[in-house]
Amino acid sequence: MAGESTRQAPAHVVILGLGPSVEAYMDRVKRLGGAHALADEIWAVNALGDVFTCDRIFHMDDVRIQEIRAAAAPDGNIAAMLSWMRKHPGPIYTSRAHEDYPGTIDFPLEAVINSIGFSYFNSTVAYAVAYAIHLGVREISLFGVDYTYANYHHAEKGRACVEFLLGIAAARGIQIALPDSTSLMDACAPKLYGYDTLDVEIDNVDGRARVVFTPHDRLPTAAEIEAEYDHSRHPSPLVKEPASAAPLPEMFGGMPTRANEALYRLLTDYPEVSYILDVGSGDGRHAQIMRDHGRGVVTVSMSPPADHIGDFLDLPDQDKHFEAIWASHVLEHCPDPGAFLRKCHDLLPEGGILAVTVPPAKHEVVGGHVTIWNAGLLLYQMVLAGFDCREARVSGLYADGPGLAPYNISVIVRKRSAELPQLKCDTGDIELLAHLFPVPVTHGFDGRLNPINWH
Repeated sequence: MAGESTRQAPAHVVILGLGPSVEAYMDRVKRLGGAHALADEIWAVNALGDVFTCDRIFHMDDVRIQEIRAAAAPDGNIAAMLSWMRKHPGPIYTSRAHEDYPGTIDFPLEAVINSIGFSYFNSTVAYAVAYAIHLGVREISLFGVDYTYANYHHAEKGRACVEFLLGIAAARGIQIALPDSTSLMDACAPKLYGYDTLDVEIDNVDGRARVVFTPHDRLPTAAEIEAEYDHSRHPSPLVKEPASAAPLPEMFGGMPTRANEALYRLLTDYPEVSYILDVGSGDGRHAQIMRDHGRGVVTVSMSPPADHIGDFLDLPDQDKHFEAIWASHVLEHCPDPGAFLRKCHDLLPEGGILAVTVPPAKHEVVGGHVTIWNAGLLLYQMVLAGFDCREARVSGLYADGPGLAPYNISVIVRKRSAELPQLKCDTGDIELLAHLFPVPVTHGFDGRLNPINWH
């Protein structure tokens, strides 16, 4: 299934999430004698597609990324979910359909954005609600859409996005129904995000709360929204479109992390990159920035938190679906950097992006740092791993921010596989490989290179 389903749009849909208020759905179906006595169609999110009989399933994570996570925990929930997804006839709306999952169908993202005039969906439920608005349904009932999980910050972002979309739905005359037991909307009722032009009434009808939005004639201006919205009264943050996020240089100005400039280059200069493997992800700060700017990310680290915990070299080989590999301050910890870079070469498709940052060579010996680097040595190792570096971008030495000492050397290269000549691992090899470097090099060249193709 590669394209959008052509079935007739339902009038009333139920969207099922994983929260505790899904029990209200089960009670209601039992009383009515069947799911379709409640609504025309039942839509389920992620693993619930295998729990309930439903008409459409939404699973927005690319299954190729989920396969990486499943390989790290073969007895876990993700592996079990992928198992039934391979057999399910669908439709399963997802970010990318795959033939070995015959029920998957490409989510019509562009059509949905053009239809509803909004382009930021940060949870699978948000995609489902947006799709319902796009289809022009008359009523949306939500069960289990509670956002009560432990990661409060992540939960509140998800909640705010869904509530914002429900406001769009209500403004179009779509009725919204919620069970009494849900926590959705409780932070913002009776005013939605401080909009005094949208009144909310909650009526208890047959054991569930029917939320009725009454839009006024005039929508609020941006200045009025800014003046009315008060985080102290409404703890759910107003989710904005990615375009309104702080520019990356400003965002990075106060970030206590490394390789800010290289990450900025990766996210701004390669907009086609949507799936990134973050190797040596540490506490996940870089991965979070990537996700905040719309990228799918899989993290690998020797210690939690990470999607794959263990040695990068042991990462199971999968289809070449990562469009970029990010390795910031990792290579200096590798006893065999050549093996590391060859693994990167194996995982990337032709045209994929490798972005590596290392610290400059220093005389002090510190725990964990077992190799020393300059830009020339990094390029040399990349060439030996099979990368044609003629168009590589080299940062030169740079600092993380104003007033800080320079501590980063970055190289970004688009994978073009190089066929290496017979080498001697001795004098003369540089000349044999010189055609694969971005600048003229000879035996004994100074590896402390100035920026190349960087700005």
